[in-house]
Amino acid sequence: MIFSNLLKALSEYGRTVMGKSTDANAVGEIIAAQAKMTQEYAQSVLGKQPLSEAHLMTSTEAKQILREWCLSQVGYHESLDGSNKYGDGDWDVKLYGFDAKNVPWCDVFVDYSFIHCFGYAAATKMTYQTPAGYAACKLSADAYKKNGAYYSQPEVGDQIFFFYGGDINHTGIVVDVNSDTITCVEGNYSDGVGLTKYNTRNQWLIAGYGRPDWNVVSDTECSDDACPIPSIAPVCNKEMWLKLAERMPEVRYGSCSDAVKALQAMLNFLGAELDIDGDCGVLTEKEIREFQEGRL
Repeated sequence: MIFSNLLKALSEYGRTVMGKSTDANAVGEIIAAQAKMTQEYAQSVLGKQPLSEAHLMTSTEAKQILREWCLSQVGYHESLDGSNKYGDGDWDVKLYGFDAKNVPWCDVFVDYSFIHCFGYAAATKMTYQTPAGYAACKLSADAYKKNGAYYSQPEVGDQIFFFYGGDINHTGIVVDVNSDTITCVEGNYSDGVGLTKYNTRNQWLIAGYGRPDWNVVSDTECSDDACPIPSIAPVCNKEMWLKLAERMPEVRYGSCSDAVKALQAMLNFLGAELDIDGDCGVLTEKEIREFQEGRL
C-alpha cells in the first residue's frame, strides 16, 4: 500500500470534517487553526517554540548535504597572495574574533562548510563552538573531546584530525567510509581543497574524529532548545505538514519516520485515533485506506 503525496491528498479532500461539509480551503483553515492552538499550547507549557522547518531533515540527509557541499569544493585553490574565499570577514570575525582570509585555513574550511550548509547558529552548536569558536585544529579537537564527541572510528560527516609535527594541526571532513579506508575533503591541502584517501589503520597520522551533534538539525532526535518534546512536534504547524509532504513522495507499509508521525497527526485530526509513533503499521494503513475511500 502506498499513501502518495500527502499535500495532494489534503488539497483534494472535500468531504465532512468535524461534522461540517467543507471544501479543501476550509480544511486548510481548520488545520491552520488547530496548528495555531497546538503551537500556543506547546509554547505556554514548554516555554519554547515548537519544531521549526529548519529541522525538517534526518541526520542522514544532513550528512549528505554536507558531503555534497564538500565534494563541490574540491579543486578550489587559494589566491596568489595566500588568501582563501572561506574567510569573509563576517562569520569568521563573529566566531573567531578575527578575519580568517589570510590564515592557514583547514579548520576555517570545515567551519565554513557547516555554516554554509546549516546556518551560523546551528553550525556552531553542531561543532561545539558556542559562544566562542576556534580556528586552530587542536582547540577544535579539544571542544569535541570536552563534549564527549571524539571517536576512534569514523562516520560520514565527522571532522577528522591529523597529527603533523607531533601534534594535531590539520583537519578535514569525512565524506566516505569503507571497510579499511576513509575518504576526506580537506581545506588548505596543497594550498587548495583536496580529495584524499587514508587507510584507517594509519593511527600514526589520524588523531581521531570529532562527531558533530546532528540532533541540532535533525527532526529524529532533536535536542535543540528550539524543539519541544516529540509528542508536540508532529502537529505543531500546518507549514510543517506541507513541507513534509513535499519531501515525502510516498509512505509505504512498514515505513518508520517523523514524516509518518505528521501523517498520523493529520489523520487523528480528521477523526482517527492513532498513536503518533511514526510507525506505518496495520492500524495506520487501515486509517489511510479509510481516508482514501472517504470514510474518515
